[in-house]
Amino acid sequence: MHVVNVDEKNATCRLFEKEKLPCIHAILAAEHMGVSRISMCSPYYKSSHLVNAYAGAIMPSDTEVPVPQFVIDQPCLPLIVVNQPGRPKKLRMKSTLEVAVETKRPRKEHTCSRCKKVGHNVKT
Repeated sequence: MHVVNVDEKNATCRLFEKEKLPCIHAILAAEHMGVSRISMCSPYYKSSHLVNAYAGAIMPSDTEVPVPQFVIDQPCLPLIVVNQPGRPKKLRMKSTLEVAVETKRPRKEHTCSRCKKVGHNVKT
């Protein structure tokens, strides 16, 4: 059991404060209270925040230092990228809940070899 405070945007599982995204507990609490899940996200994840971060001009701090001539004459070429042999890795990282669901195996139900019914075995 985890406690979620929707107004302060925090939960006892600490994933909400760490990632600044609502955890599964916060999503369930928001749906129960009728609050939008998107409003629970931090403004850092919104595109308007990213655009505002780069809106101003970024100027070098010292324009008095001249650039050496060999730096000006040298062409800027892209890096040489060599693909590694073998199958490429997946780009998506699975969440802890997805990993837990995949590793959990259901138990095999006991069946009696004599009467072929489920729930007990021959000895019991």
